[in-house]
Amino acid sequence: MRDRKCTYCGGPIPPEKRADSMYCHSTCKAKHWEEKKGKNKAAEVKPTVEKEQPKLQVESPLEGLRGVTENKPQTDSLSMKKTAVKQEITLNSAISIPIQIETQAYKDALTKKEKTAKDLSRVENLLLQCRDNIAEWESEKAKIKPITTEKIFSAWHSDTDLGNKYLDELGKSAMIDLKKSEIEEKISSLSKTKTELEKMLPLAKKALDEVQKKLNSVPQYEPERKSYFMETAKKLLLSKKTEEELIPSKEMENQPEQTEEDQTEFEKNDAITDSRILSAQQLKDMEIQTFKFRGRWREFFGTPATIFHLAVHGNPGEGKSTFCLQFANYLAEDHGKVIYISGEEGFSPTITKKLNEINVHKNLFITNYKKMEEIKEHIRNIYNFIFIDSLDNMGINPEQLRDLREHYPNSSFITISQSTKNGHMRGSQEIAHDCDIVAKVENGFAMTTKNRFHKTGFLFDVFPNDKKNNLPNNKIEKPKMGTLRNVI
Repeated sequence: MRDRKCTYCGGPIPPEKRADSMYCHSTCKAKHWEEKKGKNKAAEVKPTVEKEQPKLQVESPLEGLRGVTENKPQTDSLSMKKTAVKQEITLNSAISIPIQIETQAYKDALTKKEKTAKDLSRVENLLLQCRDNIAEWESEKAKIKPITTEKIFSAWHSDTDLGNKYLDELGKSAMIDLKKSEIEEKISSLSKTKTELEKMLPLAKKALDEVQKKLNSVPQYEPERKSYFMETAKKLLLSKKTEEELIPSKEMENQPEQTEEDQTEFEKNDAITDSRILSAQQLKDMEIQTFKFRGRWREFFGTPATIFHLAVHGNPGEGKSTFCLQFANYLAEDHGKVIYISGEEGFSPTITKKLNEINVHKNLFITNYKKMEEIKEHIRNIYNFIFIDSLDNMGINPEQLRDLREHYPNSSFITISQSTKNGHMRGSQEIAHDCDIVAKVENGFAMTTKNRFHKTGFLFDVFPNDKKNNLPNNKIEKPKMGTLRNVI
């Protein structure tokens, strides 16, 4: 039996290997596979304790937001897989690579733009073809020269044979007239089509411009999110490690190099880059950003996520708008830019009176748009908080509200609705189900009936300096400025 040689290193293949084996060891097989893929062989470098770890910049919260805290995971960063320790040297450059996922709103707008562009191109091509056909038929019409009796008599005087020839052609004049009539009919039909296409062309161009504006107004990518492997690697680099923790143990050194074929199903799944599919462990270790509300706002709302939806409802004159303007001014002062859409009161004396009762901050802006289309057309994606007062007055239903939230993915929404006679939010209850917090305002008090970030049932005194005879459920006496009590 002839000696078998390794395809990679040229050494002898052990006799116990299978007859069709081409490599002396799995290591040679893995290295040969990597070189075929065009990867450079990484140099093995042992990290030392003396080497200072590079400083990493922690990813900042959403642009423009202030007063945000990060909930750090409680798990030990050294519980990573052993293979991650070997790759520590190459992680510095890899950590900064974000996973970019296009937003659904951008995909929809791009699809609509492509369809509109095809429609415009079709109109332009049909118009060009129509003009060419008209020109061809006009040329055919010009070639037809019917024979007249004057021409025949004139020819007879000079040449009898020529006159007889014209006389024969005069007999065909009926056919000539018929052909000319058909050509004129086709030219007329094409001219009407051309007129309609010329009317459609500017409309198609306008539609494409509108779709392009829509595409430019929506964010292309979702907020950057690092992969779980990169986040875990970052924790490893930031942690303080001893020499024993950094240098692989003898047991690890004696382990054969792992190839792609040797990976377990779990390790293959660990490389998944779809940020919307997480294991329970990954979700538990995720760093969640929340607002650091202070004072009575923290007691009332807790610490909401940086993107939240608060739905406020109540009867007319109970204090809904006053409560929301107070909250809007607090957010502008402590956390970012706020726009308050006063669709119900507009720029009226009633809203100016409410603004005069608070110390208005420069980051609070007011607008009197009254339609959803005006909001999407004029309000840019620069505000961290969007107040809508009110959904009933502006005719915004749950589906349209979802569309607005997709249009402004980096903004928190605070919406105001009227209450029914039985105290529920007017209209469909979809909004109450979809939102994160529901607050009911009654008789000058706001109370949370739903809160994903805090306990419910807290009362918030909207008018702390006013006298109140009928307190809600007679549960509490008149609270002092800034005080809250749980009534449940």
